[in-house]
Amino acid sequence: MLSPLIPDIRHPKWIIVVKLLEIIASPRANKIAGRLKTYDKDKFLLSIKVLILSDLFERDISRLVSEINDYIALKRFLGLIQR
Repeated sequence: MLSPLIPDIRHPKWIIVVKLLEIIASPRANKIAGRLKTYDKDKFLLSIKVLILSDLFERDISRLVSEINDYIALKRFLGLIQR
């Protein structure tokens, strides 16, 4: 059984995740998503974030989504709720 994902910005993998999420949350990424004519840009960018976390931490997407729903710290980290 895998341990739950707990955001720790001192861990090397989480440092990579922080940098990638900053790029995905940038205005430029939002503009690119708009050019792709996606229906909902926010959901599109969130799905990219989930895919990156899933790949870096080698988790199934369904398991990762349930972890995001269960842990408030992970929701805050992904920017789903305000701090």
